[in-house]
Amino acid sequence: ERPRMDTLIQEAISSRHDKGEDFTPKTTKEVFDLWVDQKKTNGCTQKTILDCNRAKGFIEMYPDYIHQITEGNVMDWNNKLSKKYKDRTRYNFQSCILNLFNYARDFKYLPNKPHAAEILNRGNVKARKGVQEIGVWSADDFEAMLVESLKMGAVGTKIKKVTLMVAIGGFAGLRIAEIARMEWEHILWKTNYIRIPAMNSKNKTKHRRVPMCDALIEWIRLAIKDAKEEELSGRIFPHPVRYITERIVELCKKRLGLTYVENGLRHTCITSWVAQGQGEYQAAFWAGNSGETVKSNYLGEFTKEEGEKWHSIMPPRILD
Repeated sequence: ERPRMDTLIQEAISSRHDKGEDFTPKTTKEVFDLWVDQKKTNGCTQKTILDCNRAKGFIEMYPDYIHQITEGNVMDWNNKLSKKYKDRTRYNFQSCILNLFNYARDFKYLPNKPHAAEILNRGNVKARKGVQEIGVWSADDFEAMLVESLKMGAVGTKIKKVTLMVAIGGFAGLRIAEIARMEWEHILWKTNYIRIPAMNSKNKTKHRRVPMCDALIEWIRLAIKDAKEEELSGRIFPHPVRYITERIVELCKKRLGLTYVENGLRHTCITSWVAQGQGEYQAAFWAGNSGETVKSNYLGEFTKEEGEKWHSIMPPRILD
């Protein structure tokens, strides 16, 4: 049977595109609108669609046909970002432009060959290097924080609230804001998980569950052993985010003389997960991050032994 003429024509077009010879010229604004429409059609969340707006500054700078944009144009835009945003925020803008250009190539608005925005993936772009710089604590520092926190009381309760803050942050990797929004029912004792509802998470779109290691279970039990039954319902921490941060800073600086590491409990927890052999995408799910973020930020900070030590810090027997 002879091939149909329309099939032959389509194969010829595809062949030309594969060779980088065939594409449909469109402006950056036209490509952006098509990109966003596709995300809406695919049922992407409102946050994901709004994140696409990071490309608008680039489009305003370069309203030309997207195939005419050069690596020099991309670097000029990137250098302007460096004067306005910190590294992590700048990385989000870079990722947005990369995704826009990748979409354009996939849908034949660019030739099927390396495009100008791929320079953002190369090691000479300093903004990406900064994303990898995170602060971590040692397991010895973490243990000292946990033990010292038992001496810090809270007004109107015998629950060791600071101990809960430190243990949940360090063993489960929750963000400070997520800790502040926790309720007692989010601790799932039957399955040994902590549940983070979508509205408590950073992106407000997906809930997740984080496993409680044996050490975390024991520290929580110790922190609540003298609690009244009526205290174990509702919000765990009826305090603003700032209050939790201040208590952890007080614990580190004033009581232990440690250098405070911003988000150090969360960062070290994620680092230890990866070091123990959890895949970056599993760690990313537990952390509420992307796999790319975990690969960029958390690989290689700990050895496997250091990771295992971090997650095996049990309460001192004398305090049981």
